[in-house]
Amino acid sequence: LTGYTLAQSGAAVTLDTFWQVTGDPAPLAAFTFTPTAHLFAAGGERLQVMDGTALPARLWQPGDRLRQRFEITLPGACPCTLRIGQYDGVQQRGLIFILPDSTYTDLIPLPLELRP
Repeated sequence: LTGYTLAQSGAAVTLDTFWQVTGDPAPLAAFTFTPTAHLFAAGGERLQVMDGTALPARLWQPGDRLRQRFEITLPGACPCTLRIGQYDGVQQRGLIFILPDSTYTDLIPLPLELRP
């Protein structure tokens, strides 16, 4: 993940995520990864799961930049938070990310709180 942008108008949220291939993708060639965004209530309950466009890792090249847009409608059960990641739905495997505090996760929490 190299960044994201978020625009909100009432309950309508547009999230753009930006990813970059930083290493050799050859070990991942058998996978087809799909960007995903998960919306959580303040208490941790998963409210929505949105998936983006799948892209086979065998097509990736070092330095490739990928953008994914998610259109989200916030439910009444907010404030909400977002977590994003990438997974292979066929093989049921997610990419694992290392966060700045050195913990591992399959979903990266975005440092924001959403309200309609």
